[in-house]
Order: sequence, then structure tokens, then C-alpha cells
Amino acid sequence: MFRFLLEHQENCQFDALEIHSGPDENSYQLNKMCGATNSPTVMHTEGNNMYIKFTSDGSVGGAGFSARY
Repeated sequence: MFRFLLEHQENCQFDALEIHSGPDENSYQLNKMCGATNSPTVMHTEGNNMYIKFTSDGSVGGAGFSARY
């Protein structure tokens, strides 16, 4: 993850990025993030699948996120 700026809220209930180690949202959740981070985050899965789910309530705009794989 190179850039990350989402609406900050405890429990990430409005805007969030979930990352799972597997092919779908029922797979093991590696992380759930919201708010901002300036440092790159590296995540590894145990296999060749990674499920990424972005949710937003649309009320507050931000830069979003960018990632490379």
C-alpha cells in the first residue's frame, strides 16, 4: 500500500478497506483500515489469493488508496 487516506472513524464504520488472505470475504482477515497512513504497508497471503473490499458511505471525500501487487 503506497497511499492511504480514508475517513477516520473508530471501528472504521463509514469508510474502510478490508484485506483478506484468500479468494473471498469469508477468508481470514489480515487487516481492516481507515483514517490515514504515510508509510507503505506490506501484506502477504498464504496462497495466491487476496480479497480486497473497499466500502464508503459517500459522505466525506478523500484521496482514497493506491496499491501495487
